[in-house]
Amino acid sequence: MLVYTNQLEKLASYAVQLRSIHRTHKELAAVLRERLQPMPETTGEMGLPQKSIFGLQQALWVGLYCAGVPSALFPALMLPVFFALSYVQA
Repeated sequence: MLVYTNQLEKLASYAVQLRSIHRTHKELAAVLRERLQPMPETTGEMGLPQKSIFGLQQALWVGLYCAGVPSALFPALMLPVFFALSYVQA
């Protein structure tokens, strides 16, 4: 929660330092601020590698169900939903 509320100084006070040269709380907060950057936005389009992973995962669920794993029934029945989600654009 401290990261989401941008309280990095308070988070730095809880840090356990294992280095031989200890950093101050301000230095730790600066390191946290540098390392905790937001993820870049994606275009929303999936290429062939991502769509092939979806296909392989769907084939895995169907294969597991056919092999006798009853808990694979729900994901196998959700194949149309997974297929539709793979073509949704953000």
